[in-house]
Amino acid sequence: MEGEDNKQRIIEKAIEMFNSYGCKGVTMDQIASSLRISKRTLYETFANKETLLLDCLTEVHRRIGKKHLEVYNQADDPLLLTIHIIKSTVAHNGRYAHLLQDSERYYPEINNAILERFIDKLRQVLHSILSQAAEKGDLHATVDIDVAVNTITTTINRIYQSGNTTDPAYISTLKDSIYTYLRGLLSLPAIERYDKREQEFKALLAAQDFEN
Repeated sequence: MEGEDNKQRIIEKAIEMFNSYGCKGVTMDQIASSLRISKRTLYETFANKETLLLDCLTEVHRRIGKKHLEVYNQADDPLLLTIHIIKSTVAHNGRYAHLLQDSERYYPEINNAILERFIDKLRQVLHSILSQAAEKGDLHATVDIDVAVNTITTTINRIYQSGNTTDPAYISTLKDSIYTYLRGLLSLPAIERYDKREQEFKALLAAQDFEN
């Protein structure tokens, strides 16, 4: 293993181990042993576990962002795109639940730095989506886009900081509340149009499995 290939392989293995056994329960020695590399090679790439964890969290959120971009290029309207993004965030949070919860619990400074960057990017994307919807007349005239974006991103932030994200009942309630909130932002003509696609939206929200 050399260069970036070496680094990426370490990150992928560390994500797998951190998510299976918890960030606190995995040592650098165990990661090196699992990869069948020397501790020297590992420490030449990452000075310590905190540095490695930072790159692992960055990679996890990169994967989520990549999925958002794929959806952005496929969705046919702003609301559908917004629901896709929320669904993607929930699904990925469940996939990486142990890693994300452990990093928040034991390494809050690292976790918060990464999460803040992720939420900031998501806020920009959502603002663009809702602004486009407003231009099309799809939002109710009284909707304050800044308030709506803050409400959605605050909910997502709570998803990442909650210990209940693997509870199916909790996730189901969360999805229903987000759907209801998004529907409530719509103008009357848009509500009629979107209601015809309600089952489609609910099916999207019900999807649990996202590939990396």
